[in-house]
Amino acid sequence: MNSQEKKHSILITVIAVIFSVIVFFAAFLTMWFWGDTYPDFNEFQREFEIPGLDEGSTPQGMTNFNYKVLNENGEYSEKTTQDYIFISSYMKNAPARIYVTGKRTGYIGYVTVKNLDGSAYTGHAGGIATNGYTFWLGMDKSVLCIRTAVNSGYEHIVDEIIKTARNNGVIQVTGSFNVNCNASFLGYYDDPLNIYNDSLYVGEFYNSRYPTDETSKFTYYKNSEGKLINPDDYIVDGDRFYEEAVDENGKKVKGEEVIYKKICTNAVMYEFGAYLTDPPSSYNTSNKYGLYVTTVNGKSVPTVRSIYLLPDEIQGAAFSARTKTSDDGKTTTISTKTLILSQSYALKNSNLLCYDFNKINSSGSTYKNLTGKNFVYPDAGEYTSSVSVYFVDDFTLIKNYSVPSMSEGICTVWGKRDNKIYVLFESAAKKYSPFVRQKLNSVYSFKPPENN
Repeated sequence: MNSQEKKHSILITVIAVIFSVIVFFAAFLTMWFWGDTYPDFNEFQREFEIPGLDEGSTPQGMTNFNYKVLNENGEYSEKTTQDYIFISSYMKNAPARIYVTGKRTGYIGYVTVKNLDGSAYTGHAGGIATNGYTFWLGMDKSVLCIRTAVNSGYEHIVDEIIKTARNNGVIQVTGSFNVNCNASFLGYYDDPLNIYNDSLYVGEFYNSRYPTDETSKFTYYKNSEGKLINPDDYIVDGDRFYEEAVDENGKKVKGEEVIYKKICTNAVMYEFGAYLTDPPSSYNTSNKYGLYVTTVNGKSVPTVRSIYLLPDEIQGAAFSARTKTSDDGKTTTISTKTLILSQSYALKNSNLLCYDFNKINSSGSTYKNLTGKNFVYPDAGEYTSSVSVYFVDDFTLIKNYSVPSMSEGICTVWGKRDNKIYVLFESAAKKYSPFVRQKLNSVYSFKPPENN
């Protein structure tokens, strides 16, 4: 082969390689942007457009509260109410924002937050939650608490935020407390029957790029029926468990092998009891957290009711409950209660995981039995009273909805007959728009499944 033929052969090879690369990337991009499907997402309904995306905000957390309708003149209607949806977002070079949208009236505005020292809050602005009287905002390992001052003229903190948002104003943090985890997301459970069961939940996100503390890591074992078991109760041989048996000589020997699952978790969610007051005269001004408190080593700290061990990559939590009235109409009970977790990271599909919360709470352990030591409060020390630990795992999973990437905070919007879970996405934020398959610039909702 002469030199001219060699050059021609090399040219053809180069062209073939370039063409193959182009075809590969074309096929990859086609599959990436148009090849995936989300059949579960067909059950979802578009609710409203996420505010602030054009301004460069990245939405993170979401909560809601039902209150009187505010009209264009800044006056409330005494006859009608609506759900106000609050969405926290962080900005690139500006203070974080909490956007306010009325379900009936639409977008109202936003507020920024001042820290306790008066400086502007410019942090990540992750999880948020409210019960009307207190507004909570997660920041690193702390929860910021915002409450309206007595004689401020506002009925409560939601009233203040709604009115302040009309002018894109500022609200002031009034307290904070440390938690034993990264306060990545917050959720609120509004008990339909008993206000003393209302709870604030503070949970954390974990994956290999975003580690959690050793105090958030737990290992436990469950048998094939999902019942917690203790390895100390069995004969252990390598990674196998056996029932204890006795031979004819009275010697302890291996009996029937126990089928079990070893579960290792890296993230937790704490439950705190929410404190409600009737505004404004009976406001408990000494309770800066808006939560029930416990005295530990002379320090007043929010009472940890329970600890829940979570799957990885959780971005939000919400609760759905249904009530049942007896045939004679005298007794109303909660028939089903569902925990919904928003699970996502990067560009892969998100999951909305629905768990039977009644079943979760029916089988747990105590912190000391599980770890061999007492629970320790940040900044206060060891707590000798019992703290319950519960397990959120596949044994209590009801349904997993596979939906587009980047689901974030979620919240429950209660209806007269049913309730919906609202889902926030960050995929339409400007920082992610060049990469994501599906840019969702709206909040979507779905009805969670009933427990059987």
